Amino acid sequence: MHGVKMRKFLLSALLSMVTAAPAFADSLLLQNANVVDPKSRTIQKRDVLILDGRIKTPNPKLPKTYRTMNMSGKYIIPGLIDLHVHCSGNPFPDGEHEDLSPELTARAMLFSGVVAYLDLFYGDFAQIFRSRKLQQTEPSQHHQEADIYCAGTGWGNWNLTKDPQAAVVSYIDRWKPDVIKLIYGREGLDKANLLKAIKGANSKKVKTVVHIGSWEHAQDAIEGGATAVTHFFDDEVIPPTVLRAWAKAKTISIPTMAAQCDLANLTAKPVLLKNPILNGLEPSSRLSSFLHEDKFTKKALETLKWQKEDRSNNMKSLKKLADAHVPILAGSDTGNLGTIQGFSLHREIKIMQDAGYPAWDALASATTRAADFLGRPSGIRDGDVAELVILDANPIQDIANTMKINGVVHHGNLIDRSSLVPKH
Repeated sequence: MHGVKMRKFLLSALLSMVTAAPAFADSLLLQNANVVDPKSRTIQKRDVLILDGRIKTPNPKLPKTYRTMNMSGKYIIPGLIDLHVHCSGNPFPDGEHEDLSPELTARAMLFSGVVAYLDLFYGDFAQIFRSRKLQQTEPSQHHQEADIYCAGTGWGNWNLTKDPQAAVVSYIDRWKPDVIKLIYGREGLDKANLLKAIKGANSKKVKTVVHIGSWEHAQDAIEGGATAVTHFFDDEVIPPTVLRAWAKAKTISIPTMAAQCDLANLTAKPVLLKNPILNGLEPSSRLSSFLHEDKFTKKALETLKWQKEDRSNNMKSLKKLADAHVPILAGSDTGNLGTIQGFSLHREIKIMQDAGYPAWDALASATTRAADFLGRPSGIRDGDVAELVILDANPIQDIANTMKINGVVHHGNLIDRSSLVPKH
């Protein structure tokens, strides 16, 4: 987004912040809802009372002084969370790039039902830490944004020091990152320095997410005590030795299936582009770029080629990890070709389901389990923080139904989604 369009979007965003409802929580009764609980794997028809930002059990003996909404035929799930984001914008296959800041990304996320995201390497890492702090210190000005969590920088040979362990500890003390992102292999850390960096983060009780470029890298990270490994090695299905090590350690996998498969999926199935979330986020002129391979950049054509060749390997690897009961969490790796901020988390869990991951697990990977990873309260039970997505269809019958959004509740407030994105 450049020039006049960018200025108009920024002005619209600022005006909507000024005119939006104050940040105190709504008192709201959602009646006759189908409540989808990933923790208990149950769907119960009941009322949901939102009071002082939390879910409460309605007391029939007390007078109803709160606003009510009829949720008959609707499904309520916990708020969605994307655990692998690069919030600088959206690249399109024809070379156009939509520039987004952490705040504008947070608005696109919330429009999409994503109430929080974890950025795993932002170029101007001081800026994203400022954005996170402003959300915490000035909540009334930022209540229409998904909550920002971040690693700040990523660690590779470009910021390597003689003592990676001490450098990571110093970085944590100064910036207070939510996780440490480590890039292993190629232009990243070597094994010795990877292990030192993990040790430094572990000493401060900060989680580590390791980007890998081979299955051997994954095994090294797992055996070195990493909290999570992100990406798959596309060239082959996960070998049995690595799978056994992963299953034994219970290290988390954040596969990023959307970034590794979806340029191929979106170009092969144009119907995927006809989506209410996507159509709210992007003009048709941008979305049509996926349909014209003759206008793809060289990089887009190369990405499309390897995704077509390696997609099957990724799907098989995910199924093997799932069958081995490896904990899998959802992260779309937005900022890469074939992904769009907010929309791609829905695609991530749909691809997981297509690979054989059960719908209940796929939903939990992007809601309650993702929240646990961040140490964030989440759920659908009495006392839980009211972070909810209201759907028009059952997400357990088809996880793609998470895209049929009727409403979003964030910090106890029913959000005006139309104010979050520019009019096309």
